[in-house]
Amino acid sequence: MNIERALVDDAGKRQRRQRRLAVWLTLRAAFGQTVLAGLIFAVLAFGLWFAFAGNGEQFALRIVAALALVFVAGQLLSWLWQPPSEIAGVTLSREESPGLFDELDRLCRHYRLSAVDRVMIGSDINATVVQLPELGLWGRLQTTLVVGLPLLHSLSPEQLRAILAHELSHLALQRRPLAAWAAQLRAWWHRVLMAMEEDETVVGWLATRMLAWHAYDYLLDSVELAHLEEYEADGAAAEIVGAECLGEALIEVAMKERYLREEYWDAVMSQFEYPVQDGPILPFREMGVGVALGFRRSEQAGRMGELLQAAPGLELHPCLNDRLAAIRVAPHSTVAVGPSAADRYLGETAGELACRLDRAWCMALAPCCR
Repeated sequence: MNIERALVDDAGKRQRRQRRLAVWLTLRAAFGQTVLAGLIFAVLAFGLWFAFAGNGEQFALRIVAALALVFVAGQLLSWLWQPPSEIAGVTLSREESPGLFDELDRLCRHYRLSAVDRVMIGSDINATVVQLPELGLWGRLQTTLVVGLPLLHSLSPEQLRAILAHELSHLALQRRPLAAWAAQLRAWWHRVLMAMEEDETVVGWLATRMLAWHAYDYLLDSVELAHLEEYEADGAAAEIVGAECLGEALIEVAMKERYLREEYWDAVMSQFEYPVQDGPILPFREMGVGVALGFRRSEQAGRMGELLQAAPGLELHPCLNDRLAAIRVAPHSTVAVGPSAADRYLGETAGELACRLDRAWCMALAPCCR
């Protein structure tokens, strides 16, 4: 009983801390953007006044100084104007995967959510829900679910359902209309800070030095908020699919992500140096077999302890051990049996999607395979 009460108290503390962080970070982002917008207006106004307020003396010098101020204002505006990047992936239609869309519809009804606007298949072993304004920085928020093809090959249908429940929990718990726009504001300020840091001009160098303390502190608080949101989404998903199923999915993703990173992709890239066949290299087409057979033959399955001992860093997800402890699931090895989620939900469509991902991968990372 004492243990149960302690766990409930910890959950309550996390929720209170999460709300405070979300409000505090949103206020800081709004204040920063307001100050930056005001500074742009002030620099432009001062430049115009400085150029034309005199009685004609040193007019040329004034114009040069005004142009310098306009340049500074342009640099500031380039920082502020930071629309989100386009989502990478291949759009999946309901006709191509009716089973997956039916599962999403059931989860949306459970959470009382509107259906997601778009489902895309990505190239990472990950799933994420992204909300972006239709017009770049404003407009109706469009919800996109990105599910990685490697993730579909790595999980069973039940485990994939647990991951989808986790992602939709973010929408239900933290992305309601007002909270969703607050998240947009925080993400926008992140992009502004990054643009300042990447600016190699004198203006960028000065701004980066002046705001270094703020940027680092904002990053740490944002990572903490992301961790708290992950714990909350895990708890909500566990209520739907069961803590054991969610725990197995988290373990499976962590282990196979490491296998793909340390063995599969290394083997793929080594083919450029030591080719074993003629023709293009198609890693996504072969990934289903690579995950199903290669993972079992590798030594990755016996290295779960290393994942549990990984020290937390600045990643947006808490470490595996902490996530399992939060949903009260003991670490254990899993053995996936039966068809994968890709077999269940994609069927022959998986080959077509893999072909498009392989084409994009070759164009972006491996020009020699064109």
